[in-house]
Amino acid sequence: MSLQINHNYQQLFEVLNANRTLVFPPPIMDPNIMVELLNNGRNIMNRRSFNGCRLLRYFVSLQGQDVGQIVIGLVTSHLWKNATLNEKADYKNLADQVKQIIR
Repeated sequence: MSLQINHNYQQLFEVLNANRTLVFPPPIMDPNIMVELLNNGRNIMNRRSFNGCRLLRYFVSLQGQDVGQIVIGLVTSHLWKNATLNEKADYKNLADQVKQIIR
């Protein structure tokens, strides 16, 4: 991992881990609003590949708008792996509700 990627990863991870309320529970719990945000003129994510971790990645990307997708992915992966069952359940439930809307 390059020094810049590592630095950006450490910074974003430390912010989100110290302030978990920025991403846990999902900042937006209304599935209709999520569909609007995720659709934004493009075809929404493939329904089958849409899941709780993808939603977490979306919210991580909002917090880390100045870092690249590699860093977003690394931070998301770390947060997801260390999330509690309840934290994951919130994201999984919201993803399931969004999937029902985009059928």
